[in-house]
Amino acid sequence: MKWILIVAVILPFSFILVNSVPMKFSPCNDKDEYDNLTCTINQVTIDGCKKERDSQNNCKLRRLHNASIVFDFTPDFDTAEGDDVFLGMYTTRPAETIWPGMDTNACNHMTCPVVKNQLNHYTYFVNIPQSYPRGLFTVRFLMKKAGIPKCCFLTKISIAA
Repeated sequence: MKWILIVAVILPFSFILVNSVPMKFSPCNDKDEYDNLTCTINQVTIDGCKKERDSQNNCKLRRLHNASIVFDFTPDFDTAEGDDVFLGMYTTRPAETIWPGMDTNACNHMTCPVVKNQLNHYTYFVNIPQSYPRGLFTVRFLMKKAGIPKCCFLTKISIAA
């Protein structure tokens, strides 16, 4: 009986760990406005990737499935209660557009107010609609405080059928 209880508790967590994929990411140094950002991206993971990867080892998300995107960051800035903290997830193909239906109020998905030099975790749950095109996309995550870019990184996501 004891073993059944242990398996019942551990098994769901092992599934989460198998599907949580650490992602390669890079800073947003492709535009001048992102040259002097004031945070460090520590880690990016996506939960919900298919077990097989594309040819470049990128996460493959399936349409009509859910995923969660988590990134850990250390800000070099503070926010106060009520500050406008925006986070947008943009696809860069065919033109840079924000992810449809995204809640851009970053404080709904992380601890606010943000405290300088304190590790923070941003978690966003997303559904991949059937209408999304298949293919490999570069995705930009951009956090702004009062309209000023503070954190930014790029990663690649593959959307499959």
